[in-house]
Amino acid sequence: MSLWISSRRRSSLRPLVRCQRGFSLLSTLLAVMILAVILSIAVPRFTSAIVTANTVKVQADLTTLDTAIVLYQTAKGRNPKNIKDLAEYVTDLDNLKPPSGKVRIGDKEESMENKSYAIEDKGKGLRATCDGKTAEEFRAKEQGKTGGEGNAGGT
Repeated sequence: MSLWISSRRRSSLRPLVRCQRGFSLLSTLLAVMILAVILSIAVPRFTSAIVTANTVKVQADLTTLDTAIVLYQTAKGRNPKNIKDLAEYVTDLDNLKPPSGKVRIGDKEESMENKSYAIEDKGKGLRATCDGKTAEEFRAKEQGKTGGEGNAGGT
């Protein structure tokens, strides 16, 4: 009787072992395809967010430097010769550098590798520039325009 019980126990365990082998190839491929679709949506949005953040950083840096130029001119009564002259008006000026990634200039993305900030005469006075462009030239991609823009004053 004990032999019959032990053989019966073994036969009742075999179906359980067969059901617990793991994932099928089809379910694994389906999971990989779902991840690929999610990543194909997320990665471009992530890189676009990085470009926008870099663009905003350059705009903020140039605006800060423009303000420092005006403060220097007001305090000293003359124009600064280079960026280093603004050290007492800008915190940690030695480490102020453009981001190393891409930025948006109009509708194009350009790399900021090996670029630096400078002071240039742009016709209406001295301006802070990065690669010869002022803060106004660095623009994030325009989102869809809403009604009413460009029609200020009702004309």
